[in-house]
Amino acid sequence: PFVPKLSGATTADATAASAHSFERLRGQHVLIVDDSAINLEIAQRLLEIEGATVEVANDGEQAIELLKHSRDAFDAVLMDIQMPIIDGLAATRHIRRVLGLTVPVIALTAGAFSRDRELAVEAGMNDFIGKPFEPEHMVRVLSKYAPQHEDARPLSQQKRAAGAIASDRTSAASFVGDPALATELVHQLL
Repeated sequence: PFVPKLSGATTADATAASAHSFERLRGQHVLIVDDSAINLEIAQRLLEIEGATVEVANDGEQAIELLKHSRDAFDAVLMDIQMPIIDGLAATRHIRRVLGLTVPVIALTAGAFSRDRELAVEAGMNDFIGKPFEPEHMVRVLSKYAPQHEDARPLSQQKRAAGAIASDRTSAASFVGDPALATELVHQLL
């Protein structure tokens, strides 16, 4: 199984963390909508590590089609705001006004400006997750809006390893679970 390297933690601690604390979203079905393949890959891996089932869409138009044909399939939608074809704000307005869905839509945004947040709320988005993604914040936000499934492990019952994921290349490969992908991500981010 995937075991992230945690600074200050032993391999046994990381294995225990993998077995116990990376299942907080088990049973949840999340749609991630982003035009960046890197963002999709990172978010998908983070959520799958936490036990969620994930589907992805590359733009708002694809998200609308998925939601139209699977109206009750998702517990939450993570929606990038700036995308081609149909952006996240327009897609969310459509999800709310035309499809009439109340599924939580959480903005994925690199912008932390208050105007961005106002526009997102006006469009019908429920909350915000900043880029780059912080795994703990992402789990907290999703846990706040998505229903708790019977097979999910409550945070209070989880054994957690201390520390953060180290930032060296070896840890990046371990975190992503694929050395080639980690190298590609590092090169694209530089």
